[in-house]
Amino acid sequence: MKTGLQELVIREAALLDAWKLDEWLALYAPECAYWVPTEWDQESPHTTISHIYDDRRLLETRVRRFKHAMFHAQKPPSRTLRSCTNFRAGPEPDSVLCTYEVAEFRNGKHRRYVARCRHDVLRGAHGLLITRKRLDLLDCDAVQDGISIIL
Repeated sequence: MKTGLQELVIREAALLDAWKLDEWLALYAPECAYWVPTEWDQESPHTTISHIYDDRRLLETRVRRFKHAMFHAQKPPSRTLRSCTNFRAGPEPDSVLCTYEVAEFRNGKHRRYVARCRHDVLRGAHGLLITRKRLDLLDCDAVQDGISIIL
């Protein structure tokens, strides 16, 4: 596995924990997908509903909403800590797999998201850009009670 891919995933997690959403968005290619399936080993985001299936335009909208003063789903804002472990090479040359965990604390409550995660990247003149992020939540088929953070 190429170390640069692992560093990209760790940097992405740190930016999300710091709520640096514009910098986080800059890690994504113009043609990208961010996918959280509702079925374990789901083949396609087009055959059944997904928790999240965003392209670049929808990611930009998501970031604008999070930054808006009237976005009540994050009043007060969540505190999060992400952990990326068990890195291994993905099925494609420029892909990486890892175990991904997000711990969230908001309004006196803890939530935890654990997932298999895959990042596919594009190598360009300006470095690595994420073309696809897939998070298979361990409890993907359970009621998620509104995911109000970027995983």
